[in-house]
Amino acid sequence: MNKWHLVFLLLILFANSAFGAMVFERSFGEMGHDALVVEGPGERACLEIPFVFPQDVNFMAGENYPIASLQLQLLPVRGKNFYVDVKLNDENVGTFFTESFFCQEECWLRVFLPKELLEEVENELKVCLKNSADVSESVLGKESMIGIYHTVDFFREDAFEETVERSEIVIGEKVKITMLLHNDGSASSFVEMKHARALAEDKEAFVVVDGNTYFKGFVKPGETVAITYTIKPRVLGPISLPPAIVYYSNEFGEPQQRFGKMVTINVKEPERKVNAFVVKESEINRVGTTTQLQLAVKNNGRDPLFNLGIHLTLPEGLSLIEEPDGLIDVLQPDETRYLDFSARALQPGEYKIGCSVTYIDLNASESKCEQLTLLFEEQEIPAELWIGLALVIIAVVVYLYIQSGK
Repeated sequence: MNKWHLVFLLLILFANSAFGAMVFERSFGEMGHDALVVEGPGERACLEIPFVFPQDVNFMAGENYPIASLQLQLLPVRGKNFYVDVKLNDENVGTFFTESFFCQEECWLRVFLPKELLEEVENELKVCLKNSADVSESVLGKESMIGIYHTVDFFREDAFEETVERSEIVIGEKVKITMLLHNDGSASSFVEMKHARALAEDKEAFVVVDGNTYFKGFVKPGETVAITYTIKPRVLGPISLPPAIVYYSNEFGEPQQRFGKMVTINVKEPERKVNAFVVKESEINRVGTTTQLQLAVKNNGRDPLFNLGIHLTLPEGLSLIEEPDGLIDVLQPDETRYLDFSARALQPGEYKIGCSVTYIDLNASESKCEQLTLLFEEQEIPAELWIGLALVIIAVVVYLYIQSGK
């Protein structure tokens, strides 16, 4: 394919994605209205615009979005506290301040008209301008218009969100986070989805260990784009991720952005900083024989632990043959120490072994391990003994037979 053909196709694709398809559009001037001029600080004036939609256009169709585009001029400056009130068929649509305007040489305010307020035959839009102390003159231009468009729609509350699989984790654990964007609209859009601040700036609090934190591409009507990444916190307490943000263009080619809700994760110490458990070598043990065992001691915390005292708890009838070391000087974070010991029982049965570990943290603390059950059974009679008994019985039978024949 010729490279210019490719460029042309890409331009068409971008144009179709950045600008919603216009279904119907008519300016205030075409409907017989002049500009509305409001003069004087603090003055307010309104313009009522009756309008109808063409009969061959179904404005209630799901893919169609009725929008009023208001052209505004603010003099001598685009000051604060100026606002526009909009009503549709005597019902409030909203109050809009200058932060809602898109301004270059002139300003535009795009107002979505709720379908539930529209009448099938005739409607009336009422626009009121309210000047402020630093806006002494405002103009609603006759190039303002009412139209129906296909547009991208990221307005639903959960259309753009960032979620975490667990809001509370233990220090050292990893947690997965998902950024999700859903297009409820009827047009595609080229979007950039990321965080308002680079996550690398938070490397003292956490580190990204896996996944993707950035998306750039087209989102089609009805499509959901989701990216996931995994972080590992490095500090205790609540940590907040920078808010997610999506950049895109609306149906008029104006740059838009939307912020997601901030995600907060509470990072805490493990409930049990020391995890101790007994490891057995075999499931079934024989009475009178020595059973080899191990006591595993692990530091689940983020700091070294010192002077760990080891104490085994044995039931009556089970005796230690080899005792484990009774002291661990230091146990580093995430380190596991294995201590060998052995025991013996003289009677069959189930024997439960417990343990406790004392250590110095901020205070003297103690952690107990789950009890382990050891099963002891009677000794099996060796096969050699059975063979010997059989030979003895055979010898006795032969001897008796010989004696009976004499």
